[in-house]
Amino acid sequence: MKCRRGMARLLEAVVAAIIVATALSVSYFYLLPANPYVIRGGTDLEKYGFDTLNTLARQGGFDRVIFDASGEIVPNWDQQMRVVLGSIFPTGILFNMTVYNSTISADRFVTLTPLPTNVSISNADASAFLNAGQVSQVTFIYTTKYINAPGKG
Repeated sequence: MKCRRGMARLLEAVVAAIIVATALSVSYFYLLPANPYVIRGGTDLEKYGFDTLNTLARQGGFDRVIFDASGEIVPNWDQQMRVVLGSIFPTGILFNMTVYNSTISADRFVTLTPLPTNVSISNADASAFLNAGQVSQVTFIYTTKYINAPGKG
């Protein structure tokens, strides 16, 4: 009789250990991404986008892509920017970048004009963003060192 009770306790301990191990493995699966390059939330996307743009700004990437050595706007700079961003972001992250030229009128009103006009700096068409799982928006303000160059607004 004592032997049967001991076997029941042993079987109960094994079943409890299996339940605990299963719970831990399931929770580990949900807490950590399988791939470290997978981004889980919208705030992660915003942080990643902001960090990328901030790094480009600090390293002079925007100025090197948009302006030549004399401060003139490079023809087709938008295509070069698309290539730069496409090489920075991992596969699976879609981007759509709009660059604005900010001018101040005589009556102190600020006007924002998209540059280049009607050109999308993107690695996907608009329908791809509608079908994306997560979408985030990052606003990044950058003032170029060429702002007071001759012929610039």
